[in-house]
Amino acid sequence: MESKPSDPCTGVTCSNHGTCLVTAENKAFCACDEGYHAEGTDCVIDPSPCARVTCGDNSFCVVTSTFEPLCLCDDGYHRDGDKCVLTGNPCAEVDCGEHGRCALGSDGPFCVCDDGFTLQNGVCKETPEPNPCEGVVCAGNGVCGISSDNTAVCYCRPGYYSDGDKCVKVEQSDSPCADTDCGPNGSCVVTSDKKALCICDQGFHWASDTCVIATNPCEEIDCGEHGRCAFGADGAICICDEGFIWRNDACQEIQTDDPCDGVECSGDGVCLVADLNTPVCICRPGYYSDFDNGPKCVEGDGGDAPLTPCAGVTCGGHGTCVVTSDRSPLCICDDGYARNGLNCVKIEECDASVTCSNDWCLIPACTFRMGSSENELCRFSDESPAHFVKISRPFYMKQTEVTQKEWETLMETTPNPINFCGDRCPIDYVTWYGAVSYANALSVAQGLPPCYQLDDCTGNGLDYDICETVVFNGLDCRGYRLPTEAEWEYAARAGTTTALWNGGIVRDGYNKWGLEACKSDESLEIALTDIAWFADNSGGKPHPVGTKLPNPWGLYDVHGNVYEWVHDKYDRYYYGECDPQCTDPLGPDLGRGRVARGGAYSNEVRFIRSAVREYTSSDLRSDGLGFRLVRSVVD
Repeated sequence: MESKPSDPCTGVTCSNHGTCLVTAENKAFCACDEGYHAEGTDCVIDPSPCARVTCGDNSFCVVTSTFEPLCLCDDGYHRDGDKCVLTGNPCAEVDCGEHGRCALGSDGPFCVCDDGFTLQNGVCKETPEPNPCEGVVCAGNGVCGISSDNTAVCYCRPGYYSDGDKCVKVEQSDSPCADTDCGPNGSCVVTSDKKALCICDQGFHWASDTCVIATNPCEEIDCGEHGRCAFGADGAICICDEGFIWRNDACQEIQTDDPCDGVECSGDGVCLVADLNTPVCICRPGYYSDFDNGPKCVEGDGGDAPLTPCAGVTCGGHGTCVVTSDRSPLCICDDGYARNGLNCVKIEECDASVTCSNDWCLIPACTFRMGSSENELCRFSDESPAHFVKISRPFYMKQTEVTQKEWETLMETTPNPINFCGDRCPIDYVTWYGAVSYANALSVAQGLPPCYQLDDCTGNGLDYDICETVVFNGLDCRGYRLPTEAEWEYAARAGTTTALWNGGIVRDGYNKWGLEACKSDESLEIALTDIAWFADNSGGKPHPVGTKLPNPWGLYDVHGNVYEWVHDKYDRYYYGECDPQCTDPLGPDLGRGRVARGGAYSNEVRFIRSAVREYTSSDLRSDGLGFRLVRSVVD
């Protein structure tokens, strides 16, 4: 049976300093980054190793890359045994004259004379001959000086020695850099894991085992007239203009034209657009669709026509079967009917008017298509088959998720002491049992019959951790309850059929920056940041309810912010039991935990679509897992 990525880790961020993993007992725990340790489901920073170290006078402690304490001497001091002592100035007793200055080299102090002066008898005097240092570069770490015989000499900094006209680093025989040659334009350093690493000078980069002059990687990249080159961490990439996408090494226009343009079906049929946005031909009698040689109609009957995949497909008597380019049968339905697998079912006319008052919206009864179609990007397999569901009774749904203030007022508890955004923050860290307990409490407070019978429960007051027995009183109950999975998706879609209520994910699976859409944290080519709090814009925390745009039926935050518990148990294959249609489904009698819908503030785009089905243990408490309520309208 397929598992989903969120499971017990849904909403567990590990304080953004670790990774949530699942134990053999199906519990979440945090594997924290180096320098952090777990406290519950948070990763907190380890105490500094320097806290237990005293370095003594004239020194200070730093933490190394291996998280070890290291004492360093203050500026002007050097280590002598276990103490930091004052470093004397060897130049204090050196007089280079008014035209020179003293410098400290590997062999002690020496004089560096001004231009036009040379060192003569220990003093910088006017040079009687051309300057021997002209044009001499002491590569590496050195400066040019003039010897007593008026020749150029490279004086090197401490730790380097002169090798003709350049300074070479003195390496210990056991140093990883001892046998490493970085070339004349780089130097070797030893990394924290004791390996040699070449660092190139400014204006150079590492290539072909040496430091070479850096060039612009975009110079040889042609992105065409509809793109521009940018240099990222992985090298040069093309960023296409809006309305274009990188495909086949060029920025190509995103096609929105009718696929049937120019398709004539050989004059013996009519072109229609199939699910995969491909043209198919519906041929007149005496002709058949040639799906081997493109969309066209070929004359023939009986033995002339190849065996068609449409053989035996009636489309429920309300449509015509055609063969797609991948040799699959496809029903083109009559007006007033919609495709459901290889059947055409009557489209029920719905009252699209929805009224909202005092934070509750009246959702009309209707039939809708539940799940995702095979051509919806980023879909998971448990969202299929897409099937029609009849919602037979109208119901009220809360416009927002239940808030911290609403919970605390009724339940007199605080499930999550970390309140990121105040009274209007959505309640989270609530079990499924706690959610239905809240529904019962609200029903009782308003004089309505409870919809759940809960027995043998444990927890903090009415904030239950678990109940051994739960009996649901049915959809005709007049009190408050959790929505069914079908009711939730029906209300979230608000009459739409796209991946999100304000549009679909880009057709090619990539956003305009060339990132894969399903795994992207960005808002893609739809205004997703206007309607949802998710990984791209949440800052890793929930936000007050109702701060994004509502869907067409007035409901807020159906995508993102916090997951929402629903009534149903989870069964990977349950949708198959509703195919082609079912009425008021309550979910399977047996299943893995309970379903949560809508996605959370920490999720990528693929997890906040209308059709996504997440599930987890009914007794899970997790950041980013809350609920909203419904109430049936019963005659």
